[in-house]
Amino acid sequence: MKHNLTLLSVMLLAVAGACAADPVPDFYQVRGGIPKSQFFFKENSVGNQCLFFIVTFVLGGTSLKDANLRYSARMVQGFKKHFPEASIIETRNTQPDGSWFGLHRCSRGQAVFGEVLYSGHLAILDFAADDRKVDLDHAKLSLECLLRQITLYRGTHSRILVYTLTPEMLKAYKAGQTPDYIRVSEQIAEHYGVPSLNLAQYAAQKVIAGEISFDAFSADGINPTDAGAKIYAEAVAKFVDALLTANPVPAKAQPVKLPAPLFPETDDNGCIVAYEEQQVQQAGNWKPGQASPIAPFRHLLVSAEPGAALTLKFKYYKEVQDYVLKHNSDLLVIGGISNGGDAEAVRSVVEQVRAKRSETEVLLLTPVLGSTNDEHIRTFTREIDTTKSNFRFNLQKVAAEEKCAFFDMTSPWWTYIQDSGKTYGWVMGDSVHTNHRGSQIVGRLLEIWFKAHVYSDIVGQHHGSNFETRV
Repeated sequence: MKHNLTLLSVMLLAVAGACAADPVPDFYQVRGGIPKSQFFFKENSVGNQCLFFIVTFVLGGTSLKDANLRYSARMVQGFKKHFPEASIIETRNTQPDGSWFGLHRCSRGQAVFGEVLYSGHLAILDFAADDRKVDLDHAKLSLECLLRQITLYRGTHSRILVYTLTPEMLKAYKAGQTPDYIRVSEQIAEHYGVPSLNLAQYAAQKVIAGEISFDAFSADGINPTDAGAKIYAEAVAKFVDALLTANPVPAKAQPVKLPAPLFPETDDNGCIVAYEEQQVQQAGNWKPGQASPIAPFRHLLVSAEPGAALTLKFKYYKEVQDYVLKHNSDLLVIGGISNGGDAEAVRSVVEQVRAKRSETEVLLLTPVLGSTNDEHIRTFTREIDTTKSNFRFNLQKVAAEEKCAFFDMTSPWWTYIQDSGKTYGWVMGDSVHTNHRGSQIVGRLLEIWFKAHVYSDIVGQHHGSNFETRV
């Protein structure tokens, strides 16, 4: 018995020693991981290869002799280690002024004069260096709104939060405290299941342990030197390995369903307003079309006159009120490709309109345009497939149940393109939108439909004629 107890003690000590030697890192949190991005890494399809680093100028390369030491480049290397065939495109959207500007740049996918989020699947967000300049209550709302805007733009986008080291954070860690900005950011990340990488903590531990001085880590207190960037690189490698081994690659990238906001004041309606809009009133001498020092904007409105001012009145509208009801429209046409394939959302709009204005007539259109990966193109059939759930079929049912006019525009549009002898790019201006040729196809299809369903009714009523139109 004595020998068995001794053996058991040795085994327990060995296990305890092993645990002590290999603690679970606390400078990152995997949470829900990025399984959607793992799917896109493996699929490796054109149009879904971009990673968007939406960050302060910490990724601008200031203080670096070797630009490949940027933590964004090291993160891409880590992803390539696990998905060597993936053609990953690193897109760095550096900017001033923190998460509030990032929020407005990402609103509905783009700023007024330049897209930030487009064909891709992963947004990496790092605003710690500039968010330290604003009130924490303001920063937390901007950061939460930003996470929500990314998902509202495209539900299959994954998100990662990154925190880089600042002098204020180092001071807090030296005092044994978690910096307030990171504490609040982690609450947001936990609420949405978003992975986070605390480079600030990892680097601060190295400085506190005396492995590197803060001056050697960063010459200006924010941007890392080559030596500092190598410390970030160590943390990034460990994080990416944990992130990509936490979940298997899914069979499909399932869209995220947003929970209710964490903070009651969070608003999903933030956006950038172009100065050309009528609601922007100018007082004084202003020069439009001036060069912008900030890349997201292609031109600026500038004044050198003291006292020159811009006035913008804000009024909150629900989308249905703003886009439909206030115009007292006789006809509402609902179509396009930005509805997330949700026919029930379309039904909701119809019900809201009719609750306030019962006389408004409604025409529902199935999708045209879009990427070849979109459902209506990828699974196209000339007749609507009524054997299983799909957006065309579901929208047709909504139209019948809500007594709306219905035009399966997808069928003649894609049939025409297939039979034209031309490649799809012939009618496209980019990967999603039409050029002038594609716009003519859409316009002529609508003309044919209205002639068949409106003009023929008028002619028939007044002249007793039969009007037949083929689409």
